[in-house]
Amino acid sequence: MKYMGSKNRHAKEILSIVLKDRKPDQYYVEPFCGGCNLIDKVSGNRIANDIHFYLIEMFKALQNGWQPPDNISEKEWYDIKDNKDKYDSWLVGFVGFGCSFSGKWFGGYARGNQNNGLPRNYCSESKRNVLAQVQGLRGIEFFNKNYWELEIPHNSIVYCDPPYENTTKYKDSFDHKNIGIGLGLLQEVVVRFIVRNMSRQTILLVCGQKRLTIH
Repeated sequence: MKYMGSKNRHAKEILSIVLKDRKPDQYYVEPFCGGCNLIDKVSGNRIANDIHFYLIEMFKALQNGWQPPDNISEKEWYDIKDNKDKYDSWLVGFVGFGCSFSGKWFGGYARGNQNNGLPRNYCSESKRNVLAQVQGLRGIEFFNKNYWELEIPHNSIVYCDPPYENTTKYKDSFDHKNIGIGLGLLQEVVVRFIVRNMSRQTILLVCGQKRLTIH
């Protein structure tokens, strides 16, 4: 799925670190799952959480066989943006990201031309992208909670990729100042705890008391 801040291009590299020595039946958990561009490439027991209600509703609907539309006009886009309660929540989630500029939540109606000069159908492209994820979404347990409220099974592997500080904002503001407190609570139940740094492109791997910064 095209999603602002997606790590899809780096999935293989990141997962080779995150899943190293993962045990059978060990849970893999993402408290900030976003576009699910990593977790859809992980097998076994998985939990995906995000504070964005419409995003999670979309993924649940896709799990249950929902088919996104092939076209969304600019007029329809604005009506959905301004009257979310009139529409199914999963459709709002799909349009808000999939039909919007650069995958940013209702960040402007996506428009542009193909190389041949004909208009691009961003809705159709997004539909193909999310349907290509469906196989990888099967079996994921989805939740819509604050990350510190998420119940994480003991001995889980937790990959945290919170919104970056001092960059384009997501749907809501994010409390970067106190995230260490919340993540500290999560760390009590995990074996391997991985956090992407909020202001630099690094991965912090916490394994017990051992810390390793991976650039």
